[in-house]
Amino acid sequence: MPSTHLLIIGDRAALSWMVTEQRMAFPAGRSKAARALEEGDEVFLYTTRSCFRNSTRDLGRVIGRALAASSVRVLDEPVVFGERTSTEGCRLEVSGLAGFPEGLVLRDLVPQLSVFPDTATWNVRTRRASLTLPPGDDSLLNSGLGVALSSRDALSCSSGDGGLPDSLLRSSRQQPVTAAPASPARAHAELVAVGVGQQHRAVRAVGGVETLRPEGE
Repeated sequence: MPSTHLLIIGDRAALSWMVTEQRMAFPAGRSKAARALEEGDEVFLYTTRSCFRNSTRDLGRVIGRALAASSVRVLDEPVVFGERTSTEGCRLEVSGLAGFPEGLVLRDLVPQLSVFPDTATWNVRTRRASLTLPPGDDSLLNSGLGVALSSRDALSCSSGDGGLPDSLLRSSRQQPVTAAPASPARAHAELVAVGVGQQHRAVRAVGGVETLRPEGE
């Protein structure tokens, strides 16, 4: 029977890669967590407070839902984000992403989630690559996300605006994809990846260096 997992993402580059490539990678030394994920399992994407590099302002949010499209295996080539190297991974099918600010603030749901038996120290359990959710927790998260998720199937992959949501249109104009996509599905995935960053930040160039600032700042 398929299980449900909370994938814990603490780096914006890793998040963008995950959504663009439709893959998940696990850091070296996290084999136990990685092997708990099997093909067909449901996955919720959780971004930590530090994911966008401002833990004093941001909140940890459940922002999306996906399906594990393959079993976890050793990668042909390790994936590196900053100082962290990931050696195992699997394919993902991202089915929806929440637009800001509809993502679920996880700390608000902690008293209702069985995966966090101690509400005083719940955040300690998020210092890992993933958590397997007990029965019932998945229903709570699915109910909370609800219409906040944007179906990938509802978004056009054609050239031009094609009915894309405003958040993705703004993102694609400000941060154009530099590599030619291999397929319409890949093109859409790249737009969605940019949209993930846009839902939390507007990217501005300051002194020739890209920095992340809050919307409206």
